[in-house]
Amino acid sequence: MNHRITQAFDVCIVGGGIVGTALAASLSSSPFTAHLKVALVEAGNLYSEPEIRPANFSNRVASVTPASMRLLNRIGAWDRIPADRKKAYTQMKVWDASGNGAIAFNAPMTHSASSIGWIIENDWLKSSLAQSLSSSVTVFNSSVVAGIESPAGSGSDWPVISVNSDKGNGPTVQLKSRLLVGADGVNSLVRKYAGIESIGWDYPQKAVAATLEIEGVEGNRNDVAYQRFLPTGPIALLPLAENKSSLVWSASPAIAAKLLSLSAEDFAIFVDVAFRNPIEDLTYLLSRIQPDGSLPKDLDLKAEAVWGQTRLETANTFNIGVPPSNTSPPRVVGVAEKSRAAFPLRFYLSDRYVSDHRVALVGDAAHTVHPLAGQGLNLGLLDVATLTNVIEEGVQAGADIGNIHTLQGYAAERFAPNLGMMMAIDSIGKLFRAESDPVVWARSFGLNLVNTLPGFKNLAMKAASTL
Repeated sequence: MNHRITQAFDVCIVGGGIVGTALAASLSSSPFTAHLKVALVEAGNLYSEPEIRPANFSNRVASVTPASMRLLNRIGAWDRIPADRKKAYTQMKVWDASGNGAIAFNAPMTHSASSIGWIIENDWLKSSLAQSLSSSVTVFNSSVVAGIESPAGSGSDWPVISVNSDKGNGPTVQLKSRLLVGADGVNSLVRKYAGIESIGWDYPQKAVAATLEIEGVEGNRNDVAYQRFLPTGPIALLPLAENKSSLVWSASPAIAAKLLSLSAEDFAIFVDVAFRNPIEDLTYLLSRIQPDGSLPKDLDLKAEAVWGQTRLETANTFNIGVPPSNTSPPRVVGVAEKSRAAFPLRFYLSDRYVSDHRVALVGDAAHTVHPLAGQGLNLGLLDVATLTNVIEEGVQAGADIGNIHTLQGYAAERFAPNLGMMMAIDSIGKLFRAESDPVVWARSFGLNLVNTLPGFKNLAMKAASTL
């Protein structure tokens, strides 16, 4: 590269998604790091407006834990999210479609937030964080990273980032940075520049997401999150508003394609079947979907669904597939137009989070996890909180914030917990996909045993709230 270095920064963050923007806002709001010059490079439009119509919700949502809420509050983003776009849930009910295992969680009795978490649309999280950025952050919006290098013979090991504005069609600007942070996702250019390997795999599944209209809500508050483990993957219903919920249904690519091809009316019935019917019903009905998304004329889908639900409730000696006691998932009565979509599911972990190229990785650039526990974003926000603390300590000590010795504290604190959570989530998914009778019996026994131990469940919820 022969271009002239035009701007120098203390920190350059590549990737203006939720995690990258949260880091920029966190650094700019801290009294110890507010003086640092921070660059934030985002390929999309950081300032796009979220949906504001009360009846309309995006299909991309996140579960935000109390620990993540406290970070968002500290950096000034939490109160920028309207109250009707952050839905608290106080209960979580989980059960096995192939066995009789079931468990119900409540928000910890001693929890100051009195909620397990909040379901918030990604667009509102990004918007609130963008509004929280101070003038110490220079945003390169709709700008594409063309390359990263440390120029030979320059006398400096600071990375130089070539950025093309106007979605890659504008002039090139070069940014020189003391610390380069990769928040640029699973295919991170920053990680590639740093020579950091990523280990993992794509799951043979896709997540079908949709925004649903519901009725028959428990307690009339819609503050319960539901998850049923099917042999093909978990299905979850997450509250958004009084009569709206978000669906995340993990299934094979073939099943996902069938679900997307259905009419909205038939799709709503299939969601109810997935939550309420014996697993054999769902398997049979999925097999009857035609390539064009239609159903055979000899199949009365509504009647089949009602018949199967009656069998589950009345002729089920061993309570196979039955939810926790006093549980009645809401019924789906509508699907928001154009809200259905399928997304790939992945497990990837970088073998290091920092390098001597003055690089640190956060969020999906460092780790990508299955959404069954809803912890992907929370792990990324914990990365943000920890890296902010490490940079703060470095500044106060007069250290070089891009030096590998300074950054090791971040890697030491985040790598092992992230790996442990990722392996636990992956193991749970594999456990519930197994269909052999001994495994089904063992996991059902374990779920039911834990469900009888309120003290243990309370501790588990308090531990999860710190994620």
